[in-house]
Amino acid sequence: MKNENPLEVLVVEDEKEYKQNALNAQNYLNTAGYDVRITVVDNIVDALKELETNKYNMLISDITIYIGKDLPKMDLFDKINEFDFDKACKDVYDSFVNITTRIIDSCDSIEENKKSEIKKNLFNSPFFEYLRDTKDEGEVALVSRKRMNYLCKQFNQEIEYWSNPKPNNTIESIPVVLKAKEMNIPYGIVTRVHTLGSLGNYFALNLISEEEVVIGNMPSVLSLTAELDENVQIDSIQLNSLYNEISNMNKRLKNRVIGIKEKDYKGQEVWAQAIKNVMAHYNINN
Repeated sequence: MKNENPLEVLVVEDEKEYKQNALNAQNYLNTAGYDVRITVVDNIVDALKELETNKYNMLISDITIYIGKDLPKMDLFDKINEFDFDKACKDVYDSFVNITTRIIDSCDSIEENKKSEIKKNLFNSPFFEYLRDTKDEGEVALVSRKRMNYLCKQFNQEIEYWSNPKPNNTIESIPVVLKAKEMNIPYGIVTRVHTLGSLGNYFALNLISEEEVVIGNMPSVLSLTAELDENVQIDSIQLNSLYNEISNMNKRLKNRVIGIKEKDYKGQEVWAQAIKNVMAHYNINN
């Protein structure tokens, strides 16, 4: 049954051009038969205030956001005390191997002998070497207690750099996503390149699954590996096929974390897809 009132979506995005595209997603979705109203804010403090009005049915956030003025202190330590970091690193690594295999195997446009070659080269690439090296907790681990302790100190403003944070400094949108979870508001995250460690932090706070960490990072993993590692031979047609399969997997798995290529970040379709995925993930009818 369709809701009597529009789906009220709060989007948190701090770059002017991308904010407009998020707003454009409202007409894009409503033209397609949805009933959505989108509000955009550009910093964590304002986003927290908006969520407290209790008028929103959904949160969609960029992965890092401007702080804003007077960030409230947040004690996150108690939320990670029971987290098994060693298991988390292994789970993420295993998910990367499994999902990468599934993505490549699902691409009909790539010949079978090429699939084996691509998988072999990818799994021997520096990126996967890094993942293998960080399965054990340590300073550079994907999700480590040291990393999380530092993150908690940032949000609590307990270290010198953050003791007086400037409004235009950026931090991860974890305070906003965490607030949405505490208020039982469905949420999703939009992310670009170089965010593996950041998504690991959301994972450590039980905000997303290791599967969402992986699929959110796959576009950047494939593009960066193809560009930077000469041993991984992936032509543009094969790469586009892999990107399409990532997108299809995102939809099938109702993934809340939408990972995209940098050049695709400007489109209204990204925000619309994030909203549709979150609706599917939480079984929201509209």
